[in-house]
Amino acid sequence: GAPRQEDRERRIVRTSYVGVAVNVALVVAKALVGLAAGSLAIVLDAVNNLTDVLSSVVTIVGIRMASRPADRAHPYGHGRIEYFASMIVAAIIFFAGVSSFWESIQKILNPELPQYSAPMLVIIAVATVAKVILGRCYKRVGKRVASDTLIASGADATFDAVISAGTLVAALVAMVWQVSVDGLLGLAISVVIVRSGWQMFERPMNDLLGAREDASFYRQIRAD
Repeated sequence: GAPRQEDRERRIVRTSYVGVAVNVALVVAKALVGLAAGSLAIVLDAVNNLTDVLSSVVTIVGIRMASRPADRAHPYGHGRIEYFASMIVAAIIFFAGVSSFWESIQKILNPELPQYSAPMLVIIAVATVAKVILGRCYKRVGKRVASDTLIASGADATFDAVISAGTLVAALVAMVWQVSVDGLLGLAISVVIVRSGWQMFERPMNDLLGAREDASFYRQIRAD
């Protein structure tokens, strides 16, 4: 019962911390490369990783707050704080995506060729591999502790690796053929950011409205 639940929560939080550390490193690396090369797509890829950081932080805060006991002011506990935190972060992500979409359109209408170097390509390649490894870590732990949230984060990290691979291909195209697809790729990434923001808003809204619980909730009840 309780000890098993505490161990489960501890492992979810620990894995989320790993995700935060990896994604923060990727945000810094990609932002520096994107700004140095003048690549909107890589900067937006960094923003996309930043949304993962915020999502993981909300997960950690939610678990920490939900574990706090009820008190006189909050007789039903503190779990719903996670919903409001998620919705605030989701709104920030959503509007960042909309702004990125507009910037990408401007980039398409007024294209500029980014200037890449070999070390920049190496950084992007390493970042792509890091996302693949992180995705596998999320999925492995998620299946072990029956956490649909971690499993979904694993799928999202794998999808992010595909996006990063796309920025690497775009960089190679720019270097070899002197053709910029930066604006088009930025447009695609901004759509992903908007989608992430909407999904992050939708989940707590469904919980507040009393939507059906996910499968992990029922599995945990049976396990206890």
